[in-house]
Amino acid sequence: MVERKRGSAGVRDRERIRLRDCGLCQACAVKGITAVGIDVDHKIPLWAGGSDHESNKWLLCTTCHNEKSAAEAKRRATGELIK
Repeated sequence: MVERKRGSAGVRDRERIRLRDCGLCQACAVKGITAVGIDVDHKIPLWAGGSDHESNKWLLCTTCHNEKSAAEAKRRATGELIK
């Protein structure tokens, strides 16, 4: 599994993602909704083979982040990889 950035490197990385995504939830934007993004999230989780590169990260609102995390937890519990 890939190690995620921690400490000041992680803080800088998350700030770059927030700026890149203009402070907006990218999952909501796909649906045509404007919502403030709060959480920087891995599109493909590290446990499922995703990278810690900026291209695998996006900014999500709390609702989208919680929904995505719950779905991933179910997949992880059953051993199903994310496609």
